[in-house]
This record gives sequence, structure tokens and C-alpha cells, in this order.
Amino acid sequence: MGVGEWVSLARPTRRCSGSGMPLPSPRALPRLYGLMSIPRRHRSSAAIRLLAPLLVLVPLLELASPRPAAAAVRVVASDPRGVTLQVTVGAWSLSSPDADGRVRVTGLADAHVMALPGRAMLPAWSATLALPPDARPTVRVLSSTGEQARSEARLVIAGRPVFREDPASRMGSQPAMEPVAAIADGPWPAASVEMATPFGFRGRRMVSLELRPFRYDEGPARVSSPLSLTVRVDFNRPASASALASGVGAPDRHVDAVLETSVLNWEQARGWRVPPSAGPDAGSLFATRPAGGAQALAFEDDQPEVRVKIDETGLYRLNYDNLAATGYPAGVPVAQVS
Repeated sequence: MGVGEWVSLARPTRRCSGSGMPLPSPRALPRLYGLMSIPRRHRSSAAIRLLAPLLVLVPLLELASPRPAAAAVRVVASDPRGVTLQVTVGAWSLSSPDADGRVRVTGLADAHVMALPGRAMLPAWSATLALPPDARPTVRVLSSTGEQARSEARLVIAGRPVFREDPASRMGSQPAMEPVAAIADGPWPAASVEMATPFGFRGRRMVSLELRPFRYDEGPARVSSPLSLTVRVDFNRPASASALASGVGAPDRHVDAVLETSVLNWEQARGWRVPPSAGPDAGSLFATRPAGGAQALAFEDDQPEVRVKIDETGLYRLNYDNLAATGYPAGVPVAQVS
């Protein structure tokens, strides 16, 4: 948190996501390290010694940095009825066997690993799409091309996360992974794409997808994938729906730059934002003006929040009395504050 920054510290929401842990007293965090002093007579040689590793590190970082390239998941077509996505799997390989003789799929950029207990740890890709406000989205597979496969390849099986007491530790329960026997019920997963429930965020509707092109069968120990997978997300808007807005629409300076890099169909959906109501009390916790005559700030969000201006970076404790003095309403359940 920077000096003079507006930071949201209390925010009533529709769901419980709060923490019962109090914050430390209001003071800046102590400096965790001291300045490194170098005797004057050694500064030149020390600078050379420090610079030499940096000169080696720069080209290594350049090689390790992602080069501009086509993303694994991309939009291949979009229109008022929906969006077509394609994931390019590319070449993949298997790791060396572990102590149990099991291997992992490696060599895939931008992929995460599914970790369902008892299932093979297969790569998958995530995508986020923006939706029209009245969309009722569905997803279907259009096509797949080619195939890559490996036989006699027993993949690592995901365990079950648990907490265990450690008598030798003062930390209490510790996270651990409990082994789970492999589920052998044929090729898995059954579906190549899964859609989550659509959600709202700052006046926009969005939906997350997980593309699962890989298949694994524990019986014959066979893993396979297509070279590419193409799926279609249909908006299924009402027949009487008006034409979709185009252009920039209502901007949101707080998050538009982030969404532009994370929402795949951002250019298509830029104008679909529904701004909050412009009513005098819309989105506000306060039935009247805050005590002291301060003007209530209007925040562009679909849920009310309280922001506090701080003087310096640090951790602060803010109790109800502090909030009530500036007009925070009484009777707000703690479970609705995050």
C-alpha cells in the first residue's frame, strides 16, 4: 500500500469471505534489512564483482523470457451469436519415472495441471470470456485434429489434500497430501471442455472455461491428445434481444487494462459493460451523508465499499468505532464484510 493510496479495508458483500484475525496496531512495518555498506577502497572491485554476474544474468533472463508467440488458446472467430476458440496442444513429452514408476506430461506452455484425487495429473488450459448481459452460454466441441499418444505410460495420480497433526511441531495441523488409488474406469476426462457458472464483475458478465484435450486410461496406461481442439461458446441470447453494443462503451479505468490482457474476446466485448445505477444512494452504505459533512465518494462497482486514506505504508487495525465516526452503518453482519 503506497503513501496517500485509497485502500479498501471494509466491504460488505453478498457472501461470507471475511477473516476473524485482527490487524496489528497502526504503525509502519519495520525495515527488514539494512543498507549494505562497502568500504570506499573496495567499492570499485566490489562493483565489478557485482556487475559480472549481472552481465551473465541478463542474457539468461532474455532467453528465459517468453517470446512473442501465438497463445495456446486463441479466438479464431467471433460474432453476435458467440465465440470460437482453439487450443493448440503442440508437441509434448514424458518425464523420467518417479520412485513409483509414474511419469508426468511435460513441455506444454501456458497449461496448468488438473489435480482431482484419484485421477491422472493431466495438462489443461483455462480461458476467460466476456458475455453479453442477457447471455445464457453453452459450450460444445466443434472439431479436433491429429493425435499424439504414448502407451505403457502410467501417469502420476493426484492425492487428496489433508491436514495432519505433527506432534514434533508447534505449528499445529500441517498440510499434507494423502495418496489415493488410481481410478480405473476408462478414458478420462469424459468431456474435452468444461464451463463454469457465469459471474459478474464490475458491471460485466464473464465465464471461465477449462479446455481438457488430454485423455488417460489407467487400464492400458495410455495417454493421448489431439494436435488441436476447437470449441464454440454460444451466447443463446433471447430472440427479442436488441443488437449488441459495439465500441468502447462505459469505461472502467480501474480494471479495463487488466481485463484487456486476460479476457480473450475483449475487443468484441469492450462495449458490453453495464455501469452502476446513477441514483443518489446507489451503491452506498450510507443512508445519509457521513458525519462531519464529508462528501460521500462514488465508486464504480456493483457492491458497496468503504475506503480509507493512509499516510504511510504499513498494516493498520480499523475497529467499528473508527468506521462509525465517519458514517459506517450499524447492524451490518460481520459475515457480509470482506
